[in-house]
Amino acid sequence: MMKVWIFIFFGLCQWVPLMAQEKKGTAIEVGHTAPELITKDIAGNPVHLDALTKDGKVVLSFMRYAGCPVCTYRVHELKQQHESLKAQGYTLIVVFESSPEVLLQYQREFDLPFTIIADPSNRLYDAYAVETSAGKMLKTSRQKEINQQFKAGKEMYANKYKRDGKMTRIGADFVIGPGRVVLKVHYGAHIGDHLELSTLLARN
Repeated sequence: MMKVWIFIFFGLCQWVPLMAQEKKGTAIEVGHTAPELITKDIAGNPVHLDALTKDGKVVLSFMRYAGCPVCTYRVHELKQQHESLKAQGYTLIVVFESSPEVLLQYQREFDLPFTIIADPSNRLYDAYAVETSAGKMLKTSRQKEINQQFKAGKEMYANKYKRDGKMTRIGADFVIGPGRVVLKVHYGAHIGDHLELSTLLARN
């Protein structure tokens, strides 16, 4: 638990002015039309949300940055479930605040099979109202499972990644269907709080 406290304390020292929740843009709701996403992945391939949702569904997951151990733990969960998600018609897109150069190394290290987008300018984070919140970051210290995720995620690294994103960033997940209609929304209550994959993999 001590490592998590150090992790949080380090963030607070740098983000005291941001104790209030900061969310740019309008929160996305189920039934809304998702903001268009026309960009490129870290390999330079075009990513167009309209095209991806024409005949399928997209899971759009916003992480923090490559050096976040809790995010790495989640990324490995996504990797483990990628084929199952794909079999049910989902395309997985993961967004980080890190640079393309860092994420290319990250993708190679962990052999990640899904689309990764670098958004260091926070353009997509703002479009989807993905917040920063020191208050929610503090809540992380009370989540027992996060200590385990932090330790497990840290042990996965062969390379070390510098922090190149906001310590107070809180993740979010969106499931988007045909016509860019939002089917599910999950704004994290703390670091490491993401949409349960079982809700996507459960067969009706």
